[in-house]
Amino acid sequence: MLGHSLGIGAGLQLGIPIFDGHQRQLQYQRIELSERSRSGYRQFITVQRRQQYEQLEGLIRASDALLERIREQLRVADALVGAARQQLATGDVAILDYLNLVTSYRTLQFSLTQAQTDQLRSRFALDYLAEQ
Repeated sequence: MLGHSLGIGAGLQLGIPIFDGHQRQLQYQRIELSERSRSGYRQFITVQRRQQYEQLEGLIRASDALLERIREQLRVADALVGAARQQLATGDVAILDYLNLVTSYRTLQFSLTQAQTDQLRSRFALDYLAEQ
């Protein structure tokens, strides 16, 4: 009886996927959607940076024009203060008028400093944007 209970067996199992529930196609669609989102974000950032760059360049051009106008006004105000100083010595100008001219001159100097600060701030922002 011992001879009848011994034996050798071999088997082969083969698995062939017939239907995967469209998982591969869904994965391709996810990848495509992800790529579209990425390129959309990139395009948005590019457009946004270009707009910021153009806005800052416009601010710098406006600052340049403003600085030139303030400098011209300062030249005129300096000449007026100089003339009023000479007339003050002769008594042709009241001290209050002279003080008003000096105050206006100092206000223009402060405006020049503010405009220069704004221009520098815009230039630094433009440089920072260009480095990104």
